[in-house]
Amino acid sequence: MSLSFPTRRAALTGLGAGLIAAPAIAAPKSALNADVGSHPGFASAWTAPRKGDLPLNSEVILEDGTKTPLKVWLDGRPAVLIIWASWCGPCMADKPYQARMDRKLKAASSRTRILSLQCFDEDADPAVVAHRLRKLGAQDLANAVASPRLEKGLLKWFGPAASDRTRTYTPSLALIGGDGAALGQCQGRPFTPQDKEWWREPAAFELLNGLN
Repeated sequence: MSLSFPTRRAALTGLGAGLIAAPAIAAPKSALNADVGSHPGFASAWTAPRKGDLPLNSEVILEDGTKTPLKVWLDGRPAVLIIWASWCGPCMADKPYQARMDRKLKAASSRTRILSLQCFDEDADPAVVAHRLRKLGAQDLANAVASPRLEKGLLKWFGPAASDRTRTYTPSLALIGGDGAALGQCQGRPFTPQDKEWWREPAAFELLNGLN
């Protein structure tokens, strides 16, 4: 009798199942901008964006407590918007990789930003969250908290999690162009077709660094 072992992606997806995390499943990319959809860095869990616009006019709460619309936080620059929660194991597992990608983009003087948006995490202690991010080396990621209105808009745009219809899957990611238009989305941790972690791939950096 032969035994089959789960892939790294399957194992991590299983770990996240109880944390409202979802596997990311490839989908046709015909609705994508050709420059993005044909790039090897997109050949992963990213899919064509959902219909409708992101809730750009809803507010985020910055680390100093001020509120500003999501479109202002984006600042007219391309970005990866990461929807995460401190109780979500897969979300926290990706933080070091996201921080490394952020540092690499900054070192290359890239316009693209990594934006970490905390959602569906109303019971989180900010001091505890900040301590955990420091331990993961992710304290310099641009982080904000979603307002209740923005959470509702993101829930509608990404769709609800099967295990809890009041939340979307975490992590969820939106790839956003400099004009604020969504270029793609991902629900769950992004992996390549070769089952490698997307954040660590040179092609992922090339894709993000080349966005306008």
